[in-house]
Amino acid sequence: MKHEVNGDIHELALSGRLDSNEAKKFATKAEDLFGSSARKVVVNLEHVTFLCSAALRVIVLNHKKFKADGRQFVVSKTSKDVDFMPRLELDPQNGFGIN
Repeated sequence: MKHEVNGDIHELALSGRLDSNEAKKFATKAEDLFGSSARKVVVNLEHVTFLCSAALRVIVLNHKKFKADGRQFVVSKTSKDVDFMPRLELDPQNGFGIN
């Protein structure tokens, strides 16, 4: 997991398989960022080849948690292997935060 910071925007570039072990690391990083001054977290899935349900849960729960706090936790890019992500934007009122 690569973490870049540009002001109060943090980008997490994930790669490879996001299995349950990697999802735990991702969840810990998301929790750390929630506790920081990050106003926006951008999750780049461009190089992810597999996304387990636990990793998807991290994305959905943190999107809701950050949004409730007036901040953003969004997915910016997806690989062809996890290209279903943009279809998660089902609720136009609450949205999912896909760029």
